[in-house]
Amino acid sequence: MFRDQCRWMVEGRAALLDGILADSFTAQHITGYVSPKAEWVDQIRSGDFVYHSIRDSAPHQRTDREGRTVTVGRKILRTIAVMTAVGGFVVDWNRTHLFNPSWPPHARFHDAMTITLGTFLGGSALYFLRDGAGRRDVAIGALLPAFFWTSMGTAFTFPGTAGMEAGFPQYVPRVRGVWINERYPSAVMTAAAAGAYALERQTESLAACRAHTSADRNRS
Repeated sequence: MFRDQCRWMVEGRAALLDGILADSFTAQHITGYVSPKAEWVDQIRSGDFVYHSIRDSAPHQRTDREGRTVTVGRKILRTIAVMTAVGGFVVDWNRTHLFNPSWPPHARFHDAMTITLGTFLGGSALYFLRDGAGRRDVAIGALLPAFFWTSMGTAFTFPGTAGMEAGFPQYVPRVRGVWINERYPSAVMTAAAAGAYALERQTESLAACRAHTSADRNRS
């Protein structure tokens, strides 16, 4: 709806703007003057006020030292990708998992495969989340780590599986009888990926037309 509003502002479609905007709507001009809705719509209808273009300075983006735009959503997605890529080495490269003396070699093989898969998914996601990536690439960059973290949760649905508390309960917190095991990072990281992607899309949408307007007032 907001993108329609921006388009109609540039096209001068006063009737459509009048229909979608609340009566309490006000428009603040670059001079600081605030117009009530009726006055602003009448100015657009008469041609006294014309928007030639609308561009964005989005609220969820920053500019780095090299002048590149970095959105908050993209930064969160990249953080998730890095955590996915290195998480296996941090969490599993020890005696509770990969070097567990009670594990048979084939069990270690599967753990090593999981570590490698996380590295590949996270590393690939970082490529898709590169500067200048398009919408499709960003979606893939958000989806790849989400696959990894979602699989951690769905693994509990297979028969005979259990969390880390089954072998090392001293390392797993327990709150009111509930083990805070791998289910929770699975849910949190998957939700974080979804939320960050939604924020990225919102920022992208706002980038089409918010914040700074390039508009001239035509005077007869």
